[in-house]
Amino acid sequence: PPAPAATPEPRRPSADEEARLRALIEGKASPARGDTYVLQIGAFSDAGKAAKLVDDLRARGFSAYTERAGNVTRVRVGPVAGRAEADATAARLKSAGHAAVLQAR
Repeated sequence: PPAPAATPEPRRPSADEEARLRALIEGKASPARGDTYVLQIGAFSDAGKAAKLVDDLRARGFSAYTERAGNVTRVRVGPVAGRAEADATAARLKSAGHAAVLQAR
């Protein structure tokens, strides 16, 4: 019988990659441009409704805020570092009943 295929060794991060990851985790560095995301939850003509949604999202542990854009007030969550974390946040928002549109920063 043929010998079982060898499982490749996982790639270890370089010393530079480990230092950058450590700095990100400790809050001593910012993610590279393109590695930061915000999630838009909605855009409202009534700023009061937007503020109420922000309060609800914050009570659920999301870093929500509003942003004025023309005649509407956008409700956003973030910034979130990394695509995996952004996807996880979007899933949490969905389970809380909120659709989210992911936008790279």
